[in-house]
Amino acid sequence: MEKQLNLTERELAYLAGIIDGEGTITFKKEGKGKKLVPMIQISNSKKKLIEYIIFLYEKSGIKYGITIRHNPREQYLIYCKNFQILHLL
Repeated sequence: MEKQLNLTERELAYLAGIIDGEGTITFKKEGKGKKLVPMIQISNSKKKLIEYIIFLYEKSGIKYGITIRHNPREQYLIYCKNFQILHLL
């Protein structure tokens, strides 16, 4: 059975636009066998945008991580990895 994301068509379209414009879709080698795991990263300096993406991820049950860098100004990097993100793609 396919997992339901619980996002509206508009929310999915918005998230797709953000991933396309501000994000990266890649694979990362993990584990002892160094298997490839899909990963989505979104980087932005606007806290409200990152908060909205967190809201969408939590609404759809997607686990995520966040890193904040302080290069002259705050830069947020939100990422999610594992095969659960394939539902977004």
